[in-house]
Amino acid sequence: MATKRIEYIDAMRGFTMLLVVYSHILVFSYENTLIYDLHAGGLNLIGAGEGNALTFNSLFVLFRMPLFFFISGFILYKNDYIWNVKNSMVFIGKKAKIQLIPTVVFMALYIFCFDLPVADSFLSSGKQGYWFTFSLFEYFCIYVLYRFICHKLGKENGYDIPLIILALLIYFGSFPRTIQLIGIEQSKLIGIFSVPMLKYFLFFVFGTIVKKHFNNIQNILDNGYVTGAGISLFFVLTIYLLHNGYFTNVASNHIVLIIIALLGVLIVFCFFRKYQLSFTSETKSGCILQYIGRRTLDIYLIHYFFLPQNLDMVGKFFADNVNPAIEFAVSLILALVIVALCLIISNVIRISPILSHYLFGSKLPEK
Repeated sequence: MATKRIEYIDAMRGFTMLLVVYSHILVFSYENTLIYDLHAGGLNLIGAGEGNALTFNSLFVLFRMPLFFFISGFILYKNDYIWNVKNSMVFIGKKAKIQLIPTVVFMALYIFCFDLPVADSFLSSGKQGYWFTFSLFEYFCIYVLYRFICHKLGKENGYDIPLIILALLIYFGSFPRTIQLIGIEQSKLIGIFSVPMLKYFLFFVFGTIVKKHFNNIQNILDNGYVTGAGISLFFVLTIYLLHNGYFTNVASNHIVLIIIALLGVLIVFCFFRKYQLSFTSETKSGCILQYIGRRTLDIYLIHYFFLPQNLDMVGKFFADNVNPAIEFAVSLILALVIVALCLIISNVIRISPILSHYLFGSKLPEK
């Protein structure tokens, strides 16, 4: 399944990783910064005191995680891979080794270092922040099972419409209100499998479909009227939603959030594709972002150890003295420092091929 890496995709993944670390600084370090909850069917303010105003994170949160899962789906799709029993099992086995073993090791170390409750951590949906790789592995399993069924039905390149319907069912079925209606809200399986996070499978699927129809989609995105309309709609919906906090009902909120997320993903994708010459390995920005993009797993697993735990006064200052540009600049600098520290630790660990293999999924050197 090895294919040539697309440089601007690696750079885009690096950019997304920076957004993730930036966001976690606001969430874990500042505490009083305005945060939005996308799990409850709308944009509900959490922990926002009087004087809080919209920040850059208010915009990024609308498409940041969808973008990460979109990239994962985009990279995964291979049009010449045969999803028979053997290939499917081999694929899942490799992903389990890459996604699960490192996450369990680093999460256990994090729990030990910060004296956190073991059972509650592993049984919670958020898993102390380590939910991403667990959920991504679940997405791999769901997608592989679907492609295996398509293979059995003689459709090697899969069916798009049923896959989209499945993703939408999972999206709407993963919200707390739906779980409550089903009557399984008290089940420990909700936390074990991070059910609320399954909603992002929709964007993972979106990534696979874009990659599958890449040539046709590139032609569409090259149409200035299409991209212009998409950018305009994104900002109209986003400004309205961030100003009002919600639409008329829960269903409308979900639909609008999906549209905003998809448009946000496409805008970032179009930006990196259009200016891809600025993100090649021959440019400074491209070299840095690509390097971060190729080390996203390392950074994700390590960065929680370096997040400042005592910057709530900084968050309160930004809440009382609203200046989104300065807050973004300060937080981004902190994010860059944390990413640099993560890369140093990563490279130290990677000195050992064995540790590199089991903790970051790199290939063992051939004997």
